[in-house]
Amino acid sequence: LNPGINFKSYDLKNVYGSIVITPWSSKILFANSDISKLPVINIFGGPLDFGRIEEGESSVSKWYTVNVENLTEPLIITSPEGFEISTDVDGVYSRSISLKYVNGISDEIIFVKFVPEDEKNYYGYISNKSGNVEMKIKIVGTSR
Repeated sequence: LNPGINFKSYDLKNVYGSIVITPWSSKILFANSDISKLPVINIFGGPLDFGRIEEGESSVSKWYTVNVENLTEPLIITSPEGFEISTDVDGVYSRSISLKYVNGISDEIIFVKFVPEDEKNYYGYISNKSGNVEMKIKIVGTSR
């Protein structure tokens, strides 16, 4: 922090947000800040364990729900190798989808399939990210 900044000279009633001070990963909220306008991503469900599926085949879909509030940028959902996602159980599945929820509240069901291409263990996290806000859900499967 710059010791020359005098916070008394600022109107903090309309300031909201947080500060990340490196090398620490904790966030510091401004005192008396209105946190109701901060972007939020919540995940309901998971971890997702697909067990064993033969390589080259596709599993039955599993799902989780993502709840978002006050996003100012699109929600980008990305799956690791061996997994595909969709917002429609019978729709097209891919490794990444982008959803727009600007300044509102929304719930979305995300469907996930395990589609192993090689005989190995698959694991990782599905990333649900908008700007600097990110939530992850653990995902595992094997084709061994």
